[in-house]
Amino acid sequence: LVLYSIGVRQEDVELPDALNVLFGLRMTLAAVKGSDFEKYAVAPLAELAAKSGADRLLESGNKYKLFHVVVDDGEPVAQDELDKLLFSAGTLTMYDEDDSMSFTKEYFTEIVSQGRVSVFRNWGALSLLDTFTIFAFSPKEFMLGVWAEDYFGKLYLYTLFRKFFLFRLNHSFRADKSRISRLKDDLETFERNYSFPVLSYNFLPEMVVKSMEKGLDIADEKEKISVMVNQEKERKEAETGDKMNLFLGVISALTLFSAIWDFSCLMDGLFVFGETIGLRAFQW
Repeated sequence: LVLYSIGVRQEDVELPDALNVLFGLRMTLAAVKGSDFEKYAVAPLAELAAKSGADRLLESGNKYKLFHVVVDDGEPVAQDELDKLLFSAGTLTMYDEDDSMSFTKEYFTEIVSQGRVSVFRNWGALSLLDTFTIFAFSPKEFMLGVWAEDYFGKLYLYTLFRKFFLFRLNHSFRADKSRISRLKDDLETFERNYSFPVLSYNFLPEMVVKSMEKGLDIADEKEKISVMVNQEKERKEAETGDKMNLFLGVISALTLFSAIWDFSCLMDGLFVFGETIGLRAFQW
């Protein structure tokens, strides 16, 4: 399993324009032909994937995920305004509650309440299935480094690895249920090697990674694949048990028949059948 990233930096642009660029790149990244972006970003990755034996950059069902940091050089805004900015950046669509074509207020409230990380006044984060967004106002330079190296380079990539591992396991299970024992071993290996109760003893990184896991639905997907694998394994074991019971039943019947036959032969040797019951024994 290989995870790769492409960095894009936009400066001095309005938020709607920046989101339009990201939306286009994310949806049609591999199809951007002839551009510098395709030449210097996509083509080298495609070449690397081909050398490793992969015929494409993306596995079936996967899409490009987006981790982005939006920086505003102004002063912090009120929380409700920050929520709108986070939602817009996270969905790559400007949110306007007065626009009849925009998202509903109920959907906006649900998404923000479930995925928002809000600790400091000058920045917040929003975790969704396809994006993780940080929106900051005049952040210190060291914080940009923390977000790039730690939040993306460690926490987000770790969380994505777990998501894609479970996706691949789920796909393998549905494609070939005969490998159920191997799949169960893979699931146990995943739990043992890649699931940690605590990643950081600092409260903020731990809060962020839990938000990422929730946004990617890792717990739900892991529970579903665990239930399916266990149910299929129990079904296979029940089938094997039924076949074994049938086999033992046949063996028992043969053993009983053999014992009866041996006993009849023994009795025939001890007593002459015709004389014992008062009949003439037939000679052949």
